[in-house]
Amino acid sequence: QAPAHTGHRRCGGSCPTTAAMAAVAVRAAPPSMSGLPGPPLPSPAAGDSCRRSLVLDSGTRTWRCGSSGGVAPSIELAAPGFTQARQPAWEALEAFYAGALAAAACAAVGGSTASGLRGADVQSESLADWPTLLTDPWPLAPRSERERLAQLLFEGVGLPALQVVPQATLALFATGRLSGLVLDCGHRASRAVAIEEGVALPGAALRSPIGGLRLTEYLRRGCPVEGSEHSAVDAVLLDWDVAERAKERLCTVAPPTAGLPGLPPGTAAAAGASEGAGALELPDGRSLSLGPERARCPEALFSPPAFLGGEGSSLQALVARALLGAPSASRPGLCMSGVVLAGGTSRFEGLPSRLGAEVQIALSKQTPKLKIGLAVPEERQLLTWRGGSILASLGGFQELWVTKADYQEHGPSILSARCC
Repeated sequence: QAPAHTGHRRCGGSCPTTAAMAAVAVRAAPPSMSGLPGPPLPSPAAGDSCRRSLVLDSGTRTWRCGSSGGVAPSIELAAPGFTQARQPAWEALEAFYAGALAAAACAAVGGSTASGLRGADVQSESLADWPTLLTDPWPLAPRSERERLAQLLFEGVGLPALQVVPQATLALFATGRLSGLVLDCGHRASRAVAIEEGVALPGAALRSPIGGLRLTEYLRRGCPVEGSEHSAVDAVLLDWDVAERAKERLCTVAPPTAGLPGLPPGTAAAAGASEGAGALELPDGRSLSLGPERARCPEALFSPPAFLGGEGSSLQALVARALLGAPSASRPGLCMSGVVLAGGTSRFEGLPSRLGAEVQIALSKQTPKLKIGLAVPEERQLLTWRGGSILASLGGFQELWVTKADYQEHGPSILSARCC
């Protein structure tokens, strides 16, 4: 099971900086209940040099970087070590940060895309004039990690100013909300965070180590399920890239059904669903189709112990526990705002409808009166970056940067004090 946390990492549930961000965001983005990225992106004011900034969403599978005010990042890179069990050393990350930010700055100046950049132009691009907003995957990560990041970016990369904002908060801002519950299904983990007026609520942020990486590994093993027939693994699935593409293009989430004896609801459909699976065209001209693996693979998100074994909470359990971990007075407002679905691993066909049904089942067992809706934005893999793009380009946000002078005066701890 994912551990529950009992306090906000830095602010004990109250953060002036995040509250200021929320105030800035709500003035520019009226709340929208559609679940789509509705807020208009503001145009920078003439002569305001602080408006020229970068936004870097450093996911565990993909890094997305671009200039603030844009609708999409100009640079997308495979995250360093995204197929490995551990992240690379800090020394290796410095070069990666510098390269990604320089490429995005170069693209912003020249109006280019990543494919149109020249290596010489990127290497000559100075980052001294580019304040940067970074996304933080987990609002309860150790303070030491953020302080080490400040040292790396101010001293090693040479940024003039920095701000770090939790990914869940930015995903919420991108949909025009200040309050709600964000379920972010990422590459290495899935996270549920309840947010009220822009601040993550104590005890209502949970994490499960089940994400896209585990699903790809599961597909490469042929998606075995204890108690059901295990088909032979197609040798081509042993190739990581092929398995990743097959997962993204062929797999689908089964609807909730009566389960097999001894297995959770949905398992029966997931164990045998193969009709209409389609095929994946491979570079060598062959085609790959999936049988039962097509539905078994994403079913692990809803029943981790039955499919993957070991630790890990289901998506519906994360949402229910995050909602019930919030103060009782906050729950009606969270239910009204709904669950915002984010992250690339949330894009399986059939996942939103299945998740909505499973969440209501999970809640009905404990608090039958609570009903919560689901907001399903398009391009959910970009939601966090777009929230950062909106926020960093607003005039009211400019006073919230942590500058290099602040860092030199107060040391790395300034990032923990001024970023939430």
